[in-house]
Amino acid sequence: MGNALCLAQREKKPPDYATARISPIPAFRRRRRSSGDGASAGPPGGRSLQDWCVAAVAESAERLDISVLPSELIQRVADHLVDEGKLDLRLLPRALTPWTDSLPLTRCDGVDDAWLERAAVCSGLRVLDITNCNLVTSAGLLRLSGLRGLAVLRASNCHELGDDAMAAIGGFTRLRELRLDGCEAITDAGASALSGLPALRTLSLGKCARLGPGGLAAVGRLGQLTELDLGWCRGIGGGGGGGAGPGPPAAGRAGPAAAAAAVAAFGGPPPGALAAAAALAAALPAAVGAAAAAAAGGGDAAAPLPPPPAARAPGASPALHLETPGGACGPLAPLAGLTALVRLNLCAARVGDDALRPLAGLTALTSLDLSGNPRVTMRGLAAALLPPPLAAAAAAARPPPPAGCRRLARLRLRDCSVPDGGAGFDGLCSLAPTLRALDLSCTRVGGRGLLALARLTGLTELLLDMCPVTDEGCAVFSALTNLESLELSDTEIGDAGASQLARLPRLERLGLGDTSVGDGAVAALTGLSRLARLNLDARHVSDEALRLALPLAPTLRELDLYSCRVTLRGAAALPAYTALTHLFLCGGWLTDRSVVEIAKLPSLQHLSIAQNPRLTDAAPRALADGACAQTLEALNLTGTGVGDGCVAALAGMPVLSVVALGNTRVSRAGADSLRRAAPRVLVKHPPHCCCGGRAPGGGGGGGAAHAGA
Repeated sequence: MGNALCLAQREKKPPDYATARISPIPAFRRRRRSSGDGASAGPPGGRSLQDWCVAAVAESAERLDISVLPSELIQRVADHLVDEGKLDLRLLPRALTPWTDSLPLTRCDGVDDAWLERAAVCSGLRVLDITNCNLVTSAGLLRLSGLRGLAVLRASNCHELGDDAMAAIGGFTRLRELRLDGCEAITDAGASALSGLPALRTLSLGKCARLGPGGLAAVGRLGQLTELDLGWCRGIGGGGGGGAGPGPPAAGRAGPAAAAAAVAAFGGPPPGALAAAAALAAALPAAVGAAAAAAAGGGDAAAPLPPPPAARAPGASPALHLETPGGACGPLAPLAGLTALVRLNLCAARVGDDALRPLAGLTALTSLDLSGNPRVTMRGLAAALLPPPLAAAAAAARPPPPAGCRRLARLRLRDCSVPDGGAGFDGLCSLAPTLRALDLSCTRVGGRGLLALARLTGLTELLLDMCPVTDEGCAVFSALTNLESLELSDTEIGDAGASQLARLPRLERLGLGDTSVGDGAVAALTGLSRLARLNLDARHVSDEALRLALPLAPTLRELDLYSCRVTLRGAAALPAYTALTHLFLCGGWLTDRSVVEIAKLPSLQHLSIAQNPRLTDAAPRALADGACAQTLEALNLTGTGVGDGCVAALAGMPVLSVVALGNTRVSRAGADSLRRAAPRVLVKHPPHCCCGGRAPGGGGGGGAAHAGA
């Protein structure tokens, strides 16, 4: 389904290898560092004398005793080795001192427990990044228990880290940022160690599938948190939450202490009364079961009693369903005390409307992501997070409700149950003074819903991809004149609808992929003087669009013509787009001569010319000889006709960091040769996608069938 579907897939699971659409650059881009005087290191011609000295020392680090250097310079040498992909276990001890402040190992190969054992000497270490280091285990992290000053630990996607690692993390009492998303071995037992981190402000536990109510209770004790990511934690939402309610209470759901703490947070009844009520609730299932058995005829085995709490499997957490102010059980009740929370991600956490009620007290919340929760409805969202004003509660003689999340600036409802208009939109529009970014993609919002959104005049970002938006609905955009980013890919609009967008003078990013727009729409958009990012991946767009869009050339930095029919005629207009940094041309119509024109772009950093089988080794050579050679960092050649003859040209490109060569003529030996010649370059050459010397299959125009892994 084009861009929107690719985005959805990217959110769910990043691909192992780059494809024509999903570029390799975001995950692997090398960070350019600043020189000592604050100037950007940049290309070789812009380096300071100190930069050159650091590079020279790093080249000879194996032979030199760099321990005699000042600690700041040793840190810079270590950073340079990391950026160039040359730091290994042999050089690591030379690059570390007790004063090492930051250790980014995420871009190093083969990082395992032995690396962390050597890092234990860095008693002053404040930042450790082992993201995607899959060989690191809990034992390795335990060896760092002496790093009491550690403030930032990024260990996302370290799949071997489990509850033992959490015990070590619990000792890093100065941690302010902890990222463990993708660490699927962590359970509720390990998460209990989080309560010993009083300074923690940022916590990411996304995709920790074994995290359940017990872990959520531990998170709820971190009252100082400002950022929390629980996306894809499917064990915390009460099995889908909200829609039909959680059902009757069961034995072991919540003990008296937990229930008392939860209700006390809402100013509820005294703990003594609550303890009695909890005991009574715990006894109810057995009594009800016995009565049912007696009514069935003497208490035979036809209606067995539920097992007592002690019968749970060892290590299993009871399902906590605590009472919320509205009287409904809420699996997110432990979060009610996180009143400092500013950003919360509950994407695909299986929560529903009822589960949202405890969040109404998070009055500092400015960013909320509920994407991928189809049980969340617009009406329920408004009722839970935007309760009626205090005057209405006083008139009804009810206790005043929480103030609600009335500071929300960013709200993501992608793939939630959002209809085309209705009462829930009134509540949403009450956020008009603060709301700036709204994601309603993959919902049913069409003409009526857009009319309701016209009151959100402060919006700067609106995502409506894969919604039933038509040309008629686009008329509402004339009221949203503050929009800077608008996504309409995979909608039903055509040239008439696109012409309505010319009334958005501040627009900087526009997505029209997989729509019915054509070259005529481009002509209508040329008055958008701030447009920097444009997606025109639509079947009716041709060479003429590049000529019509020339008035946009001074500001346009990213241009997506993924499957458009761009031939040499269109490519001949590209050199005028001197500000372009990102370009997608994957429709299958390019030739080597077309690439000669592309190579003239002086600012190009990221180029995908995948799925153009007529390209040969002459194409990379043209790029290496062109103006773009000094700036090109990422190159996608997936599904082209290049072979081993392009290796020398790729190795000679001075700032190239990533190249994708899947489904090409490049052999495994050729890919290995490129890795040896340019160790700084990440070569994406999956063996199962290699053609083994044969020409890549497929013709022009499509891309999806040959997009890589």
